[in-house]
Amino acid sequence: MEKECPGAGADFLALISDGVSRAIRGQKIYKSSMNEQEQKPSTQGDNKMT
Repeated sequence: MEKECPGAGADFLALISDGVSRAIRGQKIYKSSMNEQEQKPSTQGDNKMT
């Protein structure tokens, strides 16, 4: 991987492994980047379980 994508770094590899583990568990994987998710305002209703 390092030869094909020099400078990918540990953060990139951690992101890939997180996506793989979510897929194995059957969770949805979204295309949006982490920056877009962090910028969304959160509401109190987001954390409630129904």
